[in-house]
Amino acid sequence: MAETGRRGIITALGLVAALAGCAQQQSGIPEVRLNNDLDKAKADSLKEQKPLIVYFYQVENDACREFEDTVLVSNTVREASQGVVWAQVNGALYPEVAQEFAVFALPTIIFMNPGGTKELDRIVDVPTPEELVLHLDLAKKGISRAQQILDAEIGKPNDLAAAYAAAMIWRDRGRIADEAVPRFRYVYEHDLDNSKGLGSKALFQLAFADILTRNHAIFPQAIQKLELLVRNYPQSAEAPKALLVTGDVLLALDQRDEALKAYQRVMDAYPNSESAKEAEEHKLKVTMFEDTVRAFTE
Repeated sequence: MAETGRRGIITALGLVAALAGCAQQQSGIPEVRLNNDLDKAKADSLKEQKPLIVYFYQVENDACREFEDTVLVSNTVREASQGVVWAQVNGALYPEVAQEFAVFALPTIIFMNPGGTKELDRIVDVPTPEELVLHLDLAKKGISRAQQILDAEIGKPNDLAAAYAAAMIWRDRGRIADEAVPRFRYVYEHDLDNSKGLGSKALFQLAFADILTRNHAIFPQAIQKLELLVRNYPQSAEAPKALLVTGDVLLALDQRDEALKAYQRVMDAYPNSESAKEAEEHKLKVTMFEDTVRAFTE
């Protein structure tokens, strides 16, 4: 499961993807066929006794475009997809379907048994081709990696790594408040010195859980957790992401100047990080939008 964060796609990457797509067209491996009719996909999946893979997406979503342009076109993914039935659902256009499947972020890929009556696994965010192929192969065998992780936690009740892994599974399944948050809190409280590298991860997820409420009254609590993470774990991999997300949350709260300061902090403190690149892009989008508005109003 990928940690939640992410990225914008630069023109050069789009060009590389296009060129790669041209090469793969000549490979002789059929493209991944995404069925827009979920009910039909379920019926086909049951009839053919093939796993059902449901891809929730949103048009004009950078992460979804990246998944479609760089992952689905991979030869290994296309080959592995020959033994499954794919369906796609626009989560923004059909929020009731997304809610039925407990989808809280896009893209989300759900792996199900033939007929789609049982969920085996899911991936939230953009997987690597290797990660996606692994999940496709497990789905064909009817194996649930998620269930293996949940079972491992039962066998190791005091294992922080097992608790964190289980919390991520519950988070991805939408069971955030009742299952994921208590586990993240347990991990954080038992790795306050971050000696296991899990305290910072758990604190980031606790802040993310606050953001997922979509309640602006709770957003300041998320900012407090993110600032605590940066202060206590400045060398952690989560620190630059925490500053980046802080900027995004401040922007959502219409605190434009504070948001720009947060983005600049990422760029100054962690100049070589992926988050710094994203912060620069976010900062540029804010200023470009303001320039456009100013041009139309002056």
